[in-house]
Amino acid sequence: MKKFLVILMVVAMSSFLFVGCLPGTTTPEVPEVPEVPEVPEVPVVAQTDTPYITAVAPISILATTTQYALTQASVLVDGVGVAGAIIKLYIDDVYAGVGTTGSNGAFTNVGITGITLTEGVKVLHVTATLPGLAESDASTAYTFTYDKTVPTIASVVGDSSSSYITVTFSEPVTASTAVAATWSYSSKAFAYSAPATTPVTVTSPSSTTVILYEGAGGTDPLLATGDFLSVKCSVTAIKDLAGNLMVIPVTAYGFVVE
Repeated sequence: MKKFLVILMVVAMSSFLFVGCLPGTTTPEVPEVPEVPEVPEVPVVAQTDTPYITAVAPISILATTTQYALTQASVLVDGVGVAGAIIKLYIDDVYAGVGTTGSNGAFTNVGITGITLTEGVKVLHVTATLPGLAESDASTAYTFTYDKTVPTIASVVGDSSSSYITVTFSEPVTASTAVAATWSYSSKAFAYSAPATTPVTVTSPSSTTVILYEGAGGTDPLLATGDFLSVKCSVTAIKDLAGNLMVIPVTAYGFVVE
């Protein structure tokens, strides 16, 4: 049996050698595996610590009600961060101004210098950046409403059947200031005239209207359908919800309806 196995091995090796020696027969080359280039390590840049906002003029950062700013220049941010850092102010995620922290880490009066604010609801935050470090994460954000437009009288309409005049404002106003204002009116059949009659009562049924109830005395106290109507507001200015004051004195014109 062992002789038989030895003979088989000799035959197998002879066959391999014989095939390899045949003309036109080559041993296939094994392709070289290309070297995988080394990926350079990306250096990790440390990040600056996140700063904190401690105050925002003219709003209260602790308030839960709507906070207003009447001018762009009045918005100033104070806070604390790492010493020697650049503080960037963002409004609605857009860069808006810059400041720095002192040796104690405090920053003050960082204002809006890089953009022009448009009216409406705004959200602000700050970041800090130390030389050689990455910009920090955003600080806590605070919301305010920028409103620089003063209220005006949009219309006046007299009601002859109920004997009152409805004054409508261009935007919501503070009811107490609207009622406390000095009002007078005049109703004429052929032309506007200077307001002369004082309403007997003034009420504020909504944030955008006041009602002047027909008074007695004056040149023409009776409201008649179709009459020309002039209404004057004076002495005490009316405030909108942001605190903007209506320009006074002001006279508005309309008509009396049924």
